[in-house]
Amino acid sequence: MQYKGHRSDVMARVREARHLLAPAASVTWTGTGYLRTGYQVGGSTMLSDELEHCLAGAFLQARKAGHGQLTIEHLLLAILDTPNVCDVLRACRGDPAILKQDLEKHLDLSRPPRLDAGEGHELPRTLEVQPTLGLQRVLQRAIFHVESGGKKEVGVAHVLVAIFSEKQSRAVHLMSRRNVTRLDVVNYLSGGLTRA
Repeated sequence: MQYKGHRSDVMARVREARHLLAPAASVTWTGTGYLRTGYQVGGSTMLSDELEHCLAGAFLQARKAGHGQLTIEHLLLAILDTPNVCDVLRACRGDPAILKQDLEKHLDLSRPPRLDAGEGHELPRTLEVQPTLGLQRVLQRAIFHVESGGKKEVGVAHVLVAIFSEKQSRAVHLMSRRNVTRLDVVNYLSGGLTRA
């Protein structure tokens, strides 16, 4: 996903987009069209720049599609654009491009609750995009995992592992359909072990 503007300006705005663990998250659009919110991770744990970029991208995609909820599938679709997650999936004999197509098709067909401005009207610049409880649990698990391991930064790979805990999600179903399992991902991340 491409963003206009200087990287530091974009990332400064994305860092403000960190309130996903709150019960209701909103996206406010600034005059430049970027995301503006406020979110703090517990303790001294930080979200990596890569993960912040993905969260912002997921919000942007949900808003662009008029979806009223930010789902696990939106987040997985966003992290599939990162080299780190692509490397992990390939090592686990998954194909990121095919998984991305599956997720896009699912989001097009599933029709998450939509935001509607009414006939003939544009969506307002301030748009309520609510993260689902499943998405909040995924982020909480990733943060807990990082904190329990004594690390300070949550990355996209941590989120990928945490997604597998939402067994009933379509994201997990699509990954398992493509033969990507939590065990393979954890094995690869912990020691570089790949499936033979």
